[in-house]
Amino acid sequence: MKLSIIFILLALVLVVGCVKETVKSEISIEEAIEIAENSECVEEGALTQEYMYNNVTKTWWIDLDIEKPGCKPACVVKEDTKTASINWRCTGVIVTE
Repeated sequence: MKLSIIFILLALVLVVGCVKETVKSEISIEEAIEIAENSECVEEGALTQEYMYNNVTKTWWIDLDIEKPGCKPACVVKEDTKTASINWRCTGVIVTE
């Protein structure tokens, strides 16, 4: 039960300020993709077509095609520094088969 509540709270924190339609970014998604393509992100995996902009943190989040159990990695592009890095977005939950 506690794990479910923590997961829901984490999801809400990630979603707050994240929208595709109302973007107030200083850089376009095209520029964010260009920054991501010239970063460490593509050394680990390919960029996908799934992305979102977080108005609170002023970052573009572009999903990465990387298989890692319990994780859903994204390339995070910061508009103020025009840099990108991987956020693994791991839950910490151990997946058993």
